[in-house]
Amino acid sequence: MSTARQGRILRTTLENGLRVVLAPDARGPRIAVSVHYGVGFRSEPPGKAGFAHLFEHLMFRSSESLPDGRFYEHILRCGGEANGTTHQDYTDYYQAVPSGYLERALFSEADRMRAPRFTAENLAQQLEGVEKEIWEATRERPYGGLPWPLLPGVLYRNFANAHDGYGDVDALKKITLDDCAWFFDSYYTPGNAVLTVAGAFSPEHASELIERHFGDIPARPARPAVGLGESPPTAASLLSCAEPGVNRTALAVGYRLPDPCDELGAYLAHAVLAMALTGSELRPAGGAPVLPITTSCGFFGMLDARDPDTLVLTSMLPREVSPGDALRALDEALEEFASPDETARRTSWARRRLAIDHGRAHSDLQSRCRGLGRMELLFGRAELLDEVPGRLMAVTPGAVAHAARTLRGAHRAVIVMVPGAQRTRPSAVPLLTHDDRSGAAGRPYRDATELARTHRGPRTVPGVRCDAAPRYAGMRDQVVGNGLRVIAVADDRTPAVEFRLHAPRVASLPPHITHLDAFATLAAAHTGAVRRARDLGGDCTLGSDGQSITVRGHVPPDGVAGWLSILTDLLTMTGVATGLDGEAALLRARRVMAGSPDRLFTEALRAHHWGARHADSPEALAAARLAPDGAVLIAVGALDPEDLIAGVREHVEWPGPVRNGRSRPAMPIVEERLSLPVHGIPATQIKLCAPEPPGDPGDPARYLASGAVGLSLNNRLIHRFAGDGGPECELVTRRDTFFGHPQVCLVGSAPAERVDALLDAVHAEFDRLRREEFGEDELAPLREFRAGHVLMVFDSPAALADHLLRGVAVGRDPAWLVRLPRLLREVDASLVTDAARELFGGPFITVLLGEAEAEPRENRPAFPKNQANGN
Repeated sequence: MSTARQGRILRTTLENGLRVVLAPDARGPRIAVSVHYGVGFRSEPPGKAGFAHLFEHLMFRSSESLPDGRFYEHILRCGGEANGTTHQDYTDYYQAVPSGYLERALFSEADRMRAPRFTAENLAQQLEGVEKEIWEATRERPYGGLPWPLLPGVLYRNFANAHDGYGDVDALKKITLDDCAWFFDSYYTPGNAVLTVAGAFSPEHASELIERHFGDIPARPARPAVGLGESPPTAASLLSCAEPGVNRTALAVGYRLPDPCDELGAYLAHAVLAMALTGSELRPAGGAPVLPITTSCGFFGMLDARDPDTLVLTSMLPREVSPGDALRALDEALEEFASPDETARRTSWARRRLAIDHGRAHSDLQSRCRGLGRMELLFGRAELLDEVPGRLMAVTPGAVAHAARTLRGAHRAVIVMVPGAQRTRPSAVPLLTHDDRSGAAGRPYRDATELARTHRGPRTVPGVRCDAAPRYAGMRDQVVGNGLRVIAVADDRTPAVEFRLHAPRVASLPPHITHLDAFATLAAAHTGAVRRARDLGGDCTLGSDGQSITVRGHVPPDGVAGWLSILTDLLTMTGVATGLDGEAALLRARRVMAGSPDRLFTEALRAHHWGARHADSPEALAAARLAPDGAVLIAVGALDPEDLIAGVREHVEWPGPVRNGRSRPAMPIVEERLSLPVHGIPATQIKLCAPEPPGDPGDPARYLASGAVGLSLNNRLIHRFAGDGGPECELVTRRDTFFGHPQVCLVGSAPAERVDALLDAVHAEFDRLRREEFGEDELAPLREFRAGHVLMVFDSPAALADHLLRGVAVGRDPAWLVRLPRLLREVDASLVTDAARELFGGPFITVLLGEAEAEPRENRPAFPKNQANGN
């Protein structure tokens, strides 16, 4: 093997041609593995449209050493995840697992690169799944196919660039096992692939494992790449089609982008222009409403395809705006951006926002691994992933102005989708050429039997090592001001600081969901939080779960003081609603609640415990403000914890403690069943809940017990439903709070006719807890799954901030996340049994949301607490 080091990226090439990219990073406890193959839907020959996507599905089903779905089994059991996607020029397969499972992850990818198994049964199953996916993407959803896969057929003429990557289902059903063997033999060769490993591993150990599992895969030539060459369009092109069940016209516009290989600077200038257009106010003539616009470089993201690639603009047109008016407004905007002075004024934030967004997106372990592999396969430079932010910041106003002038004079493709009685789409895209340079020299078909003879038989699945332990690089937890708790965690994987604020109390506001939702909407508008955060190069959103207010956002490190200033305004604001503004916000909040089962559950339980709600009142909103007691601010990212807390003290102002009257007495629970008619939902929504008994909310025994009853892949309720509830029934365990009270819940859904069977199954399992203790055989796979599942929290700073917020909000110590994987493996089975009996041994309130009230049933008696505990 020959290796060249590029910063923190190592390159290796095996003798069979497999390119390897290693990105070791000890800052997290997991590893990600991806394999990118140089075959996408632009590789498909005529008559095989959609084959690449179908084949991606098929590759998950069976290989010589991992037959019959075992590929997923050994990944999911450790709390990992795996998936695959098909794009224009590549197909990628990726997984993320605890670091101790590195060899297993490599083994599984090598096994299907070496010896996939294609069976008629698996092919039929995947055809059925792909047919459903195509139907949902192009038929069931409104505006199906817009902008992809319709737009390529309007902009391009070469079959490779223009054809529908989903394909025709009837044509796909003609694919045979021989076709699958040929496709694999032609494209899934080691020399046509890039293997990437990122995360907590030793490069020397990983290189040894890669040689062991991939090194003996025979080299073979890949089918020559299809020619993508395409002359620039010589005229504008238009497709008009109709869509039933919608009331607004949709517009999609496509332009050719510069070649990212030869003209990367110009390509990125177009990306900056696209972001600036998204943030601009396009105003059609005649006083029409502002035109909302969404843009993207590439159908699947920036730098996701070779040339030719597409700049995509889409808009849902206001009723007063015609497609012609919208296109003229777009042209006027491009003319404005064509001036370097105007561009300098309007694009500095766009460059910054793109650079920050790119860095944040790829601070996630799995996204980074996939991004490195994609850059290596498409452009031959994995390190380009880390260079993009700097290159974006180097884009000049002149380059953006030139991009605007280029687009203004270019021929574009336009799709107009109008409301209509029937759906109309082109039966086939107009295709002029297919440049397949391989011709008759392509490799011959090889049937599945012949392919199988090149294999050496099943191999033994390797064992696992100890996982890397999660850790914080630096963490501070301190209460400042008038009760605000600040938790700051240093994490330099991201070029940003992630902020989360949880405020459980709003002073002077009656505790009703619509009040809280309306307050969040009005507070955002009152402070200009979203605009101000974006000006800083970040973002800010306000929301409510019906019980508390949550603020989420991020900014670059030099924007922290500005973000804290926004936070001060949110914390000190009063008088956010008066008159029509308050009424409008409340009306919107009522609509949100009507469509949210979680909010309906919360309101039903609130009314059950504490009586009828207060009437919605704009006046109450005007007097409301956030109260400091019980609030927590989370900050994770490129920061010094001490400096962050000092900055909060300096910049964040909050008035003295406020008595808000929202504390509630304890909730006496008796076994009850509440049914609420809710129209328009496909199944009955179910929630069983009860107060959590006193004790440590971070107790690992309780954490494991909740999964043993109903959360993980292998738990008692899952097995029970297989016999009593049927596959249509779903129910998971959730531990959260209800207006400050810790509670345990089971939440799910079932067809109306299966609700009683599901509830019988639940109560049968509760009763079983009295009689049967958990054994180690039952807990061992659960320990593995739950301990591994916890580790994904540390995959990115954003995920860590979110989980810290959830944990602290229910009373857990922030250091709990670091200790939990070890504690889960050590907790005694008898303690898990006791914890399960405490959590699920008392009476539960059952709330049902459905089309009609279910048949009343006799209340089920709860067994006494001392029996539940086995005392």
